[in-house]
Amino acid sequence: MALKRYIGPLESVRLCVAGYEIGTVEQGGSIFVPDELAKLTEWQADHWADGAPVVTAKSTKADSGGKGEV
Repeated sequence: MALKRYIGPLESVRLCVAGYEIGTVEQGGSIFVPDELAKLTEWQADHWADGAPVVTAKSTKADSGGKGEV
């Protein structure tokens, strides 16, 4: 299964590939696409990226040197 991440301009899109409805994905979200179907499509680089969504790291006490809140 190919994991595709939607980075396009719309809030969400319904993904259909070669006549097969894959599902709905929100901006920044990921969706699994069967490899056979993923290979049938040219994925627009400004709308789709490979892989899981980018996760932003949350700061912790360790990040601030263990001194607690500032």
